[in-house]
Amino acid sequence: MPQVTKSLSGNIEVLSANGLSTFVDDNDGLLKIKDTNGIVQPITDYTGGGGGGGIIVLGTGTCSSVRCGVGNTAIDCYSASLGGQNNQALGPFSFVGGGLNNCTAILNGSYDVVVGGYNNCTYYCAGGYGPGWSFIGGGQGNKMNAPNSVIVGGAFNTICRTSIQSFIGGGINNTVSHYYSAIVGGSGNCVCNWFSFIGGGQGNTITAQRGNVIGGGFCNYISANSASIGGGNSNTITAFYSTIAGGASNIVTSCFSSIGGGFTNIASSCMSTIGGGCGNSGVGVFSTIGGGQGNCATSAHSAILGGCNNKAIGTFSFVGGGRNNCTSGCTSFIGGGTGNIISPIDGNGSTIGGGQNNIMTSYSGYSTISGGLSNTISNYNSTISGGYKNFTNGSGNFIGGGICNNICFITGGASQNCSAISGGFRNQIGTTFGFIGGGSTNLALGTYSAVGGGLSNCATGSRSFVGGGDINTASGCRSAVMGGNCNTASGAPAFIGGGFNNVASAPYASIMGGGNNVGSGNNAFIGAGFCNNVTAFSSMVGSGCQSTASASYSAVLGGAENVASACYSSVTGGFRTNVYLYGQQGQASGYFSSTGDAQTTTLTARRSASMTSTSTTTLSLDGTGTTNLLIPNGNNRSWSVNVTWSAVVTGITGTATGVTIGDTKGSSDFLVVAERSNVTSVSNHTSIATRVIETSGGSLTAVNMTYSAGASGELALTLTAPTFAGGGSVAIRTVAKVELTEVAY
Repeated sequence: MPQVTKSLSGNIEVLSANGLSTFVDDNDGLLKIKDTNGIVQPITDYTGGGGGGGIIVLGTGTCSSVRCGVGNTAIDCYSASLGGQNNQALGPFSFVGGGLNNCTAILNGSYDVVVGGYNNCTYYCAGGYGPGWSFIGGGQGNKMNAPNSVIVGGAFNTICRTSIQSFIGGGINNTVSHYYSAIVGGSGNCVCNWFSFIGGGQGNTITAQRGNVIGGGFCNYISANSASIGGGNSNTITAFYSTIAGGASNIVTSCFSSIGGGFTNIASSCMSTIGGGCGNSGVGVFSTIGGGQGNCATSAHSAILGGCNNKAIGTFSFVGGGRNNCTSGCTSFIGGGTGNIISPIDGNGSTIGGGQNNIMTSYSGYSTISGGLSNTISNYNSTISGGYKNFTNGSGNFIGGGICNNICFITGGASQNCSAISGGFRNQIGTTFGFIGGGSTNLALGTYSAVGGGLSNCATGSRSFVGGGDINTASGCRSAVMGGNCNTASGAPAFIGGGFNNVASAPYASIMGGGNNVGSGNNAFIGAGFCNNVTAFSSMVGSGCQSTASASYSAVLGGAENVASACYSSVTGGFRTNVYLYGQQGQASGYFSSTGDAQTTTLTARRSASMTSTSTTTLSLDGTGTTNLLIPNGNNRSWSVNVTWSAVVTGITGTATGVTIGDTKGSSDFLVVAERSNVTSVSNHTSIATRVIETSGGSLTAVNMTYSAGASGELALTLTAPTFAGGGSVAIRTVAKVELTEVAY
C-alpha cells in the first residue's frame, strides 16, 4: 500500500473554490483537512470511524464514501458521493462530486465521474456498451450511456449506448448516438453515427456512418459518410465526401461535391461545386458554379461563374456571368451578357463573349460572337464581333459589327462560306469568299466579290468589286466599279472608275468617269465626259459629250457629238465630226444640218502590187484595192481633195529591164469629188506639183496616178506602171495621203 507523504500545513494548497485538501501533518503525524480559508483540522473532527458523528462517512459499498445527511448514496466498491444532495455513485470506482440528483450507472459504470450539476447521470441501457470511464462535468439533465465519453456541461445532452469515446462540450438537447463522435455545443444537435463532429448551432443532425462534420448553424443535416457542413441554416448533404461551407437551404446529393454558401443551391452530380449565390444547381459531373442566382450547370465539366438564370448544358461548357444565358455545345463559352444562347446541336467549341440575345443555332460549332445585340450564327467557324441583328448561316464567315448585316443564302447567289462584312447597315453577302467593308444596303453575290462601302452597291459577278458610291453594280466576272452613282459594270471583266449612270457592258470595257457613258464594245474605253458611247471592239472616247465610237479600233479623243464609225478611224476633237471611212482622221468645229457636213479629214490609201509594163492598180484604205474604198458618206456631198502620193519599186521578177529596185516617184494632186443624186463625179483634176526622186535610174518618170469615179461611187486612185522591156513584172508599193475638205447640202 502506498504511503501518504507528510507535509507542513503551510505547503498545502486548496485549488477549488469550495474544495478541501487532505494531508498528514508533519508536526504531529495526524491526518488533517485544509479548506480554502486556510483552516486546518484533524479529519477525526468530521468522521466517526464507522459510527461516529462525521460529515464524510462510509457508504454501503466497499471502501465507498458519502456525504452524510443529504441523501447521497455510494453503493459500489470504491465509489464516492462527496457533496451536494440526493446524488448516487452506483458503479465501482465511480464519483459524484456534488450537485443535485446526479448519479453514476449501476452496471458497467466503472470509473464514471459526475462532477456536479442537476439530474446528470451515467446509466446502463440493455443492448449497449454501457458507461465506464465516462465523465459529466456539470449542467442539467445530461445523460451518459457510453464508455470513455465526456459531457462537459450544458442541459439535457445525451451520449447514447453505442457512442463509445464520444464527447459533448455543452449546450442543450444535444445527442451523440454512435462512437468516436463529438458535439461541442449548441442546441438540439444530433450525431447518429461514428467518427462525426458538430461544433455547435441548433438542430443540426449527422446520420451517416463516419467522418462527418457540422461546424455549426441551424438545422443542417448530413446523411452520407465523410461529409462536412461548416454552418448556416437547413443545409443538407446526402452524398459522401461532400461539403457545404455555409448558407441556407443548400443541398448536396452527389459524392465529392461542395457548396460554399448562399441559399437554396443544389449540387446533385458527382464532384460538382457551387461557390455561393441563390438557387443555383450543379447537375453535371465535375460541374462548377461560382455564385449568382438560378444558374444551372447540367453537363460534365461545365462551369458558371455567376450571374442570374444562366445554363451550362454542354460538356466542358462555360458561362462567366450575366443573365439568362445558355450554352449547350461541348466546350462552348459565354462570357456574360443577357439572353445569349449556344445550341445543343453541334455548337461545340463556340463562344459568345457578351451582349444580349445573341444566338448560336444548330451546327454553329467553333464560331464566335464577341458581343452586341441579337446577332445570330448558324454555321461552323464563323465570327460576329458585335453590332445589332447581324446574321450569318455560312461556314467560316465574319461580321465585324454594324446593324442587320447578313451573310446567308440568297436566291440567285452561290453558297455563303468564308465571307466577311466589316460593318455598316443592312449589308448582305450571299456567296463564298465575298466581302463588304461597310456602308449601307450593299450586296455581294458573286464568288470572291467585294464591296468596299457606300450605299446600295451590288457586286454580283464572280470576283467583282465595287469600291463605294451608291447604287453601283458590278455584275460581270472580274468587273469593278470604284465609286460614283448608278454605274454598272456588266462586262466580264469591265471597269468603271466613277461618275454616274455609266455602263460598261462588254468584256474588258473601261469607263474612268463622267456620266451616262456606255461602253458596250469589247475592250472599249471612255475616259470621262457625258453620254458618250463606245460600241465596237478596242475603241475609245477620251472625253467630251455625246460622242460615239462604233467601229473596231476607232477613237474620239474629245469634243462633242463626234462619231467614229469606221475601223481605225479617229476624231481628235471638235464638234459634230463624223469619220466614216477606214482609218479616217477628222475634226470639225460645227455643222450645218447634220454631223459631218462641214469637216476636214485625212485618209491614208495604199497598195502593194506586182505589175507588168504599163499595167494599173487601184489603191484602197486597207491596201486590198477592192475593199474599204474612198466612198463619200451619202448623197449631195462635195469633197475638195488634196492627194500626196509616193511609189517605190520593191522587187523585180523575171527578165524586166529598165527598172531598178528603189526607183521612186512622188506627186501632189488636187481634185474635187461631188456626189449628186447618188452619182459620183471627179473633176478639175490638177497636178499641183510633181516631184520625181530617182535613186537608181528614172524608170518611174512615166508613172501616173489617175483619179476617177469607181463603180461603187468611190474615188478611185489608179496607179499606172512604167514601161519596161524584157517581160516579167515589178513590185511597186504606193502610199497616198488623202486630205478631204468635206461639205454636204
